[in-house]
Amino acid sequence: MVSHYYFCKDGGESNAPCQQSIEKFALLVRSIFLHQMASGVNKCEQDSRLKWSCASKRLSLDKLVDSNSTKEEMVLNYLERKLVDTFAVVGLLDEYETSLALLQEALGLPFYDECITEFSNSKINNTDQRALERIASKKKLLENEDVRKALDADIRLYRKAKELFEKQKERSRRYWKN
Repeated sequence: MVSHYYFCKDGGESNAPCQQSIEKFALLVRSIFLHQMASGVNKCEQDSRLKWSCASKRLSLDKLVDSNSTKEEMVLNYLERKLVDTFAVVGLLDEYETSLALLQEALGLPFYDECITEFSNSKINNTDQRALERIASKKKLLENEDVRKALDADIRLYRKAKELFEKQKERSRRYWKN
């Protein structure tokens, strides 16, 4: 949420209204990660301007029937399984370099080799003041009970992604030791 907010505020493309407090932004946008996971990319194609456009399909709740759970709980359980079953690698922006290395190892493509210099160069723009501002924004979000409730699904999915990421790192360490 914090990354999306600052990306949007800095002029990045977003459908969200960016020029307001992070709390109002979070309450309007709600669970970004949940919505991204619940929308499957169906078909992508490149148009004549060399831009990619993708059609997506929404998750059908019919496939998630479980009489012992709420619809939200069923969706979250499904999306947690989808994280495990769908992605070869789960990366985290917090550990960008490691994420690139895991992608390169898993897919055999030069993610780390090609992207690490761009990342290192972009760190110049991420000043200590900006980092402190982001930390303060995250703290504000977590202290606001309404925001925490609105982002509960994202928090749960992020925890699952982080758990998977740690397992991937451990597997990678064992692989390189052998």
